[in-house]
Order: sequence, then structure tokens, then C-alpha cells
Amino acid sequence: MKTRNIWFVIPAILSLTGCEDHKIVRSRDSYQYHSDSFFPLAIENYWRLNDENYTEITNEVLIQSDFYYKVYSLIGGDATLTEYLRIDDENNLIKSYPGSSSNYVQAKFNSSVGDTFFTLNDSSWNDLKVTTISKSEDMMEFEYQMVYHPTQSSSSFSMVYKKGLGPVDKWKEVRIDGVIYKYD
Repeated sequence: MKTRNIWFVIPAILSLTGCEDHKIVRSRDSYQYHSDSFFPLAIENYWRLNDENYTEITNEVLIQSDFYYKVYSLIGGDATLTEYLRIDDENNLIKSYPGSSSNYVQAKFNSSVGDTFFTLNDSSWNDLKVTTISKSEDMMEFEYQMVYHPTQSSSSFSMVYKKGLGPVDKWKEVRIDGVIYKYD
């Protein structure tokens, strides 16, 4: 009887002492460091207009075997948005959500001026046509068009990214890798 009880104890001890063998180990690709990236993704980075309007990276989440940064935004003091972003090995800004089987390509930082791509590549209403409209050593601008939407097909908007600082907006304060940048 005593030998049977040891089989319950051994797995418990192994699970406590063998945790190191089961950790998920990963290395950060070079695009995730602020000096290389048009969107520096790291926990505690933030972009702040005021206490009612800001975006911050709060956590990392595993989605479809890839690590994504959880990006939380407060808009107008009462609306919130949570997105999950990563930069892949081809320097593409990818968005996904827990439980989702699809990826949304938000930006292609290796693209050239005039290049186009689709965010979902599925011809749905949410599949935006993206065109790289300007690019320099430290700035990129993308135009997004709702080409498949039945009533909004002529609608478009643009996003600008600054290398080492991320999305350009009317930010008053930006924190990247522990360095705070203040703007008037």
C-alpha cells in the first residue's frame, strides 16, 4: 500500500522542481527595440495626451503560439479599447485577439512608397486597403481605405509612425523603454 502512494507524490515533486524545463523561452526580434521600430512595443511604454486620453502597453499575452503586447487605450475618459499587437520577423505590425484565428496586418514597416496590402486579405467590410504614402529614415505614413464597405468605400484615414517613438498624435508625454519624452 505504501508503494502505491509514492506514485502520487513523485509527480507532484517533479512538477514543483521541474518547472524550469517547461517554461516558454523566446528571444525578442530586433524590431521590438525602440531604436529599430516604428512602433516600440514593450510593457510600460505609453503615449499620453492627458489623464482621459492615453494608450499604454500593460502586458504580454500568448495568442496562436505568438506573443502579443496588450495595448490598452482610454479615450475621452470613458471609452476603452484593448488591442493585442506584435511585430513579426518581416517587420509587420500584426493585430489579433485572444480566441481569434485571424490576424490583422496594421502596417508593413519594410514597405516602400506606393506599396499596397490588405489588412485581412479576405474582401470583407473590415478588410482595409493600406497604401504606404510616405517613408523616410524615421517616419512612415499609411493610408487606410474601406474599399469593400458598401456605404463607406470612399472613406479613408491615415496613420503616421515615428521610428523609436511609435504612432504620431498630439501626445503631451511619451514613455519608451523608461525614457520619458515631453511635448508642449
